[in-house]
Amino acid sequence: MYENAFNSIERALRAEEGIANELDYVEQTSWVLFLKYLHDLETERRDRAELEGSDYSPIIDGDFRWDRWSAPKKNGEFDHNTARIGDDLITFVDQRLFPYLASFRETAEGPKTIHYKIGEVFTELRNKFRSGYILRDVLEVIDGLSFNTQAQRHELSELYETRSNTDNASVALRRELLESCQLHTVLDCPQGTFQGAGVKTVVLYFEKGAPTREIWYYQLDPGRSLGKTNPLARTAATFDDLVRNE
Repeated sequence: MYENAFNSIERALRAEEGIANELDYVEQTSWVLFLKYLHDLETERRDRAELEGSDYSPIIDGDFRWDRWSAPKKNGEFDHNTARIGDDLITFVDQRLFPYLASFRETAEGPKTIHYKIGEVFTELRNKFRSGYILRDVLEVIDGLSFNTQAQRHELSELYETRSNTDNASVALRRELLESCQLHTVLDCPQGTFQGAGVKTVVLYFEKGAPTREIWYYQLDPGRSLGKTNPLARTAATFDDLVRNE
């Protein structure tokens, strides 16, 4: 089910001028999938609250619910008469939906709440769909997916990770990092820094807003073995001081 859906989405996005590379594909598919997943989760919680005779306060409400803007239905069937399409759909997403979700960052009770995390994501994220007709096709495919069981969620997670972790996507991610961020330091850590024998760790230090010009490579050699009972903390603090003074 999911593989056929992703194949359909991939075919649709080939004609979308706003999707320039695999990284765009992953990013733009992700926000649509997330909103559908959240809608299914909220529906499940709302139904449970109704059975228990308790109240449920939705995270996303009003015109911004998935079943209002993305997949309106009438008598259980998709309602083509009320569904936004074309420029109307893009305008709604750009001028109403994304600003509404981004506002959660300011209205959330704290940084650990789901409201704050949603707001933080949609503050940074931009909709890159330019065709409301292609976005409509993608929305209808994703609306047909179900995330109600743990098995379904696991299948989706595995398939999505496999598709995202391709050579082309990795190259696009590296290029995006170097062009949009100042990658100034690469810290090469010794094996055993984190749990897992033989696990290699490289830490990247970067700042958003400017392209990479010069990179400082640092091979960490603390002169001792590292592990759970002998942490990196003291050495890492020293390294942070070095980075700040560069």
